[in-house]
This record gives sequence, structure tokens and C-alpha cells, in this order.
Amino acid sequence: MTGKKVDLHLHSNHSDGIWSPAEVVTKAAEAELAAIALTDHDTVSGVAEALAEGGRAGIDVVPGIEISCLGDGYEVHLLGLFVDHTNPGLLDYTRWYHEERRNRARRILERLAELGMPLDQDALFAEVGDGSLGRPHIAEFLVRQGYVNSFEEAFDLYLGDGKPAYVPKRKLHPREAIELVHGAGGLAIAAHPGMDLTDEDLLDLVSLGLDGVETIHPKHTPEQVAHYEEFARKHGLLVSGGSDCHGRGDEILLGTLDVPYRVYVELREAHARLRAGVETLSRSR
Repeated sequence: MTGKKVDLHLHSNHSDGIWSPAEVVTKAAEAELAAIALTDHDTVSGVAEALAEGGRAGIDVVPGIEISCLGDGYEVHLLGLFVDHTNPGLLDYTRWYHEERRNRARRILERLAELGMPLDQDALFAEVGDGSLGRPHIAEFLVRQGYVNSFEEAFDLYLGDGKPAYVPKRKLHPREAIELVHGAGGLAIAAHPGMDLTDEDLLDLVSLGLDGVETIHPKHTPEQVAHYEEFARKHGLLVSGGSDCHGRGDEILLGTLDVPYRVYVELREAHARLRAGVETLSRSR
């Protein structure tokens, strides 16, 4: 099994991916991955389905989440790996954020209507169901309604940051997000730092209790991978890696990255030590 690969950053249609959680697992099994993490944005609603399919497919599934955070002068996406997807605090957060995303979507639709592109809100919400509604869903709706020619055009012209229909979203401070992940028994990992963060930002996250850094990501250069692996070693952090695959068009990256099985093993063992420590503390009280 040591020669196998893993993918610890994947999205389903419970946030902004295309595939169902079960389909994510099935495609991972077809790619001969040994383990995956389902890390939908701000929701764990797809984890139970992924775990069940993982049992049938013979692939380890890590319960996860990706939380958008706003720090002191920087933005960061925080991965929570090995979280308890039934944790009350985590579920309270996902319910709050679920409604926040819908309120944001309503404001975006209002702006699009003002721009001469009315969309059926009820149809959009029904299509997404209980999933985590986001700008990608609205972009796809714009394409189907003929207002734009492509998903990319929807963001370039209307939905991207600073564009006419853009509405900012409320985000947790990284301290809150790390506490949330730890409260759910998980490991807090900084996602794709090469896209968003300076080393100073990472050091701030370390001071807040960060457990690890995503070193392997499709948008990291080989030099960045080496840099973040050295950063992790120097600061005693775990490392992770994943494709960040959403299953969309030419972004189908699942199974294409060389994230070795040992990365998963080391994370799993760190989580086991964390859990044992919590249980020991609980028994001593």
C-alpha cells in the first residue's frame, strides 16, 4: 500500500463540485487512490454518504471541511481533516453558514436582475437543495439561461471579486476556524498557501494553533512544494496534499497528483495521538 496515492482535498455537489459524494468516492476508487478527504466548503453534509460509499468501494474516506477565513490582513482557506462530522459545534456553524450563503445568493441575484439578467431564485435553490450554495451554481445558471457563454465568462464579467454582481461573504477569523476544527476533533491545515499566503501569514496561523500545511496542490510549483515542506519541517507542522478537484471541465484533477500514502498515514497517526490525548485528559478530570 505504500506505493499508493491519496487525495486529501476534494469537493462534491454539496458545495461547489459537480459530482455527488458517492461519485467522488467511486471516481477515486477508479483512479486507484487509497484514501481521500471530502472537504466541501463550509459543510459536512456530504460526509456520511462518502463514508458509506468508501466502505463499499474499499477506500478510506477522511471526513473534512474547507472553511473560508479572514485574518488580520489576509484571507485563508482552512482545511479541517478527520473532523467529527456530527459534532454539535461544527453543525451549528454549517447551519449558520448555509443561511449566510443563501442570503448572499439572494443579494447577487438582485444585482444580476438590476443588470438585466433575472434568474429564478426558487429554481436555483431547489436545484442546489441542501447543498452549500455559492457563486459557481449561479455561474452555471447564467450559462444555461444564455446570459453568458461560459462559466469563466460569468466570473470575469459579473461574479468575480469586484465585478458588478459581486457580494462579499462573511468569514470567520482563522482563530475561530482553528478552534472550531479542534473542537470537532480535527486537524487544521492551511490550504494552498502558495495562492493566498505569505510566510508571515503562515507564522500567524501557527501562533493560532495551525496543525499543518497543504504542500502539494496543482497550483503550487515544484519550488513552492519544496519551500512549504521545509517550512513545515522547520515549524513542526504536518503536511498534506490534494487536487482541490471540483469535477468541472478541464479541472478534473482527481488522481493526477503524486500525494504519497505516507502523507495520509502521518496525518492519521497525528489525529490518533490527538484523540488519545483528549481522551486521557477527559478521564483525568
